[in-house]
Amino acid sequence: MFDKDLQFRCRHLINAILNEGRNEQPDFRFLTVMDYRVQLERLSRKLSDDGLAVDFPGGPTDVLEFIVQAGPDAGRGAFREMRRWLAGAQRVELCDPFLMKFPPSPMFASVEEYAQALGNIFPPSVKHVDLFYNGYSKKVRPSVKRQLKEGRRLIEFNRCAIHDRFVVKDGREGKLIGTSFGGFGKKFFALIDLPSSDVKQLRAELDTLRQPI
Repeated sequence: MFDKDLQFRCRHLINAILNEGRNEQPDFRFLTVMDYRVQLERLSRKLSDDGLAVDFPGGPTDVLEFIVQAGPDAGRGAFREMRRWLAGAQRVELCDPFLMKFPPSPMFASVEEYAQALGNIFPPSVKHVDLFYNGYSKKVRPSVKRQLKEGRRLIEFNRCAIHDRFVVKDGREGKLIGTSFGGFGKKFFALIDLPSSDVKQLRAELDTLRQPI
């Protein structure tokens, strides 16, 4: 028998499906929204724990691919997903060429809002952060560093050889991010889990970038 929390979450998702289906041209966008995908995975695990096997594509053993929609709500959802994913992590490697270059966006009206959102991605468990970026703005870098250094060791690598955006968790798990963090909410983008072989190769490339210039 379902517990009350499981019943509530099932009803919530069912109502989302019904509301989407009432559109004249339903495209079931809820399936690409981070919060719903995470809820579906949690429901799948809960049902499995209760003895009900659920075949849900993109489960914990598969590579998960998300399309994060444009707009502040979806962008904030992607930030929440990053924090959820980093829960319990101790070391993070963050690679974003434009991390220290911030223009105003639909999500962030100021550098301070942007820096605070970046800082909130990292849970208290994270004690060491390596940042890889390409150049910086003198107005942005101090605010970002102040937020990211709270309670943790921060090491920076300003390298021109960086192009794509990656986050590596404890050297074992990684995500490819289709836009810079300052671009969340501007346009739709992909947030993709990397297979272990790619994480290993990525860390080798980052180790190369750590070498003195």
